[in-house]
Amino acid sequence: MSSHILTEDGSMGCKGTVLDFFIQFSKQAGDLSNTYDGACVCGPAPMLKALAGPLSSTKLQTQFSLESPMACGYGVCQGCTVKTHEAREKGKTGYARVCTDGPVFSGEKICWDEFEKD
Repeated sequence: MSSHILTEDGSMGCKGTVLDFFIQFSKQAGDLSNTYDGACVCGPAPMLKALAGPLSSTKLQTQFSLESPMACGYGVCQGCTVKTHEAREKGKTGYARVCTDGPVFSGEKICWDEFEKD
């Protein structure tokens, strides 16, 4: 397992955003699936959404840890829902609860075009 440190101001590791780093790294490394099994991503919603597109163009299995305000913590209030392809396929409302169905989701299951989390 390898990890890379980066900061936007360059005070540690590489300088730039996670998205900048990923795009540059994937260009240099070529097919990432030859070296890596997957990618685990956590952070603020705009960053997750920005990385979802470039990661989906790889063969990597992706896991996204979502942050969401949770009023009840056990799925009753429906305040932490996220739209997913899997829920739609199972005939559900199209939403999964971050508190009970997650907080980690496979990247291909999240409807990124409708992903809006504060």
